[in-house]
Amino acid sequence: MKRKFINYYILYCILAVTIFLCGCENRIGTADNQKDDGIKAEETTYLAQPLSLPEYASLDGAYSDGNNLHYAAAKLDQTSQKYETAFYILKEGEKEPKMLFLLPENQRVFKMTMDKDENIYYLGYEEFSSDDDNLTISDIILYKLDQRGTPLLVLDLTNYMGGVDQSMVQGIAVDGEKRIILFASNQNIYVFDSSGSLLFKVKADGRIYDICCSNGKIFAAYDGIDGIEIKVVDILNKKLSSKLAQTIPGNQFHMVSDSNENLLMATENSVYTYNLETEEIIKKFDWQTYDSTGITAGILLPFREKGVLAINRDYTSFPMKVEATFFKEAVEGESIIPEKTVLTLGTDYSLSNAMNQGIVAFNHSNSDYKIEIKIYNENYAQLNTEIIAGNGPDILVLSFDKIDQLSAKNVLEDLNPYFSEDVTLDRDDFLENILNSFETDGHIYGMPFSFNIDTLVGKTSILKDKSSWNLDELIAFTESFPKGTDIFVDTSKSGVFHLLKTAYTSQLVDMNNMEIPLNRELLIKMLTFANRYEDDERYTYNGLLDIRAMDGQLILLDTNVFSGITYRACSDSVFGEPVTFIGYPTVQGNGNLINCEWALAINSSSKYKDTAWTLISMLLSEEIQAKIERDLGSMGFPIRKDSLEEHFIHVAEWEYNDFLINYNFLRQSGKPAIEEEIEPIRNLIQSADTAFRSSPDIDKIIEEESIFYFNGTKPVEEVVNVIENRIRTYVNENN
Repeated sequence: MKRKFINYYILYCILAVTIFLCGCENRIGTADNQKDDGIKAEETTYLAQPLSLPEYASLDGAYSDGNNLHYAAAKLDQTSQKYETAFYILKEGEKEPKMLFLLPENQRVFKMTMDKDENIYYLGYEEFSSDDDNLTISDIILYKLDQRGTPLLVLDLTNYMGGVDQSMVQGIAVDGEKRIILFASNQNIYVFDSSGSLLFKVKADGRIYDICCSNGKIFAAYDGIDGIEIKVVDILNKKLSSKLAQTIPGNQFHMVSDSNENLLMATENSVYTYNLETEEIIKKFDWQTYDSTGITAGILLPFREKGVLAINRDYTSFPMKVEATFFKEAVEGESIIPEKTVLTLGTDYSLSNAMNQGIVAFNHSNSDYKIEIKIYNENYAQLNTEIIAGNGPDILVLSFDKIDQLSAKNVLEDLNPYFSEDVTLDRDDFLENILNSFETDGHIYGMPFSFNIDTLVGKTSILKDKSSWNLDELIAFTESFPKGTDIFVDTSKSGVFHLLKTAYTSQLVDMNNMEIPLNRELLIKMLTFANRYEDDERYTYNGLLDIRAMDGQLILLDTNVFSGITYRACSDSVFGEPVTFIGYPTVQGNGNLINCEWALAINSSSKYKDTAWTLISMLLSEEIQAKIERDLGSMGFPIRKDSLEEHFIHVAEWEYNDFLINYNFLRQSGKPAIEEEIEPIRNLIQSADTAFRSSPDIDKIIEEESIFYFNGTKPVEEVVNVIENRIRTYVNENN
């Protein structure tokens, strides 16, 4: 998937949205419904019990000392429109929490923890409106308070995480010596002494998921080469130790110390413990065994005797909805897990929160069948092998280009007949241009769950009345600027060629034409145009996109439109004036490409095709599609007309206190979008008629050979001859 630069400017969510995903074909009888290589399974059955928490405008942080739950929550004063944040304790055996103390007006809590003396540490910030009604968010401050709310330490973190390499602090832990450990978005771990003096910082090898202190050690979990790796922060030598013996399977991760001072860990799939003495990883249970979405946007805590507390926060509702589930060890006869026939849903990476809610709703409502999820982590070779062998997943949720590859192998069901015969769905309720773009010869092998639009955007004052263009027109446009003007973000030969190839992938190669599969003239024109730009080895990326774009030093931005707020983000935050979504150059059709991150498909070898469609039908229902429009994890538009209009209504109603949904942008404007800003996005969606389609095999052939032209080794005609021969062979083999 190509890189998208606009994502640095909009929807900067400070929440880590994690999703439960796991499963295989069997019948459920115990918590061990999937074996992870080298990981032992705990022979314990749990009982999932809801834990009732009062309704707040926001539950900001939580900590468990095992028996008692400590947390911070904010209520919104409807008269003053200001938040009142307080710390609470919910003691074991008591039904109602007790308020400990209030924080100053408008102060909010981002993360919290406690030390052995029950002093409270939290990352706090202030939010308030200025005279022009714009939202202002203060920098994050580290606070240490006693149980009465008396300040013991106040530490401004700007000196450590500001400046040129400004980052955002994302987590906090405190060890037995009351050292304070923070980690930030720049992959640094900061270790302070108890007085707030920085002892040292150390950089991890990847994005940090979580930190915790247990049994006198500090542990950090980060994104390693083979998965989630955990290392010890070596205080004495001021470095990270070698990783623990084994990586943890998953894409998202939470980690805390449990009651035995071992590590309690959760991924989107399962809950684990790591025994520090035996160095064993033991799986406690899979979320799906208990029809749970796991921790989609929330907190993992050890709770009561060997139990696990999962707190989910629904940031799309106001007041915020908080769901807490206590997973306790069940005694004999206490837990009943109904046996159901399992359908496996295979996907390459984490699903959106909305999709997970649909799957859980299916599992709750269906008495005979249950959906379990198997993540392939982009191991498409394994997925292909299983499907071809006839034992692959019943349902597939993959990007549309992967669905395209599988449909060419005749292993997927045409969904149009199911769609037409479904009495619960009416095709008129869906965006017809979106559905049509994903058809192949009248068949839909992958039903889009949501979509976004890939496009080029620039200042209207520069593009003038242009609304689309072909390659010749784009070339003429670039030649109208002084030499040295950056038309594109990436001005290397391969960067410009990649952009053009994105637009022309489906028009370069005709897989049905075994004699002349390649459009030679188009490819030569693309190569010669890209060859005007910088050599790859000399090209260096020039950041500060907004400054360059506003100053007219950057003309076109390659972007991804997934929200109704995008117009203002481009016009205000990037270019500083009205913009036009002109799209990519194209031979035919519209240059705005419809991209589908999650397409739904049915394996033709499945024994349960009708049941598989029942799930897809539920995911296309108004109830589930409505969840997409404010789903932090979806980053896309719903394909239903009614849900899409709901999205635009909510965008127009967003107030400053919803900043968590659109933090980076609304901190600058604090104002809801107006119709003049929404209409360009609505028009963009309605005009799009072409799905983004790519073939990694074709792309690889073109990229491998084009480099010989770009480095001057071969003339363009010779390179195109080789590409044509290789593609002809590929097309014939696949036909």
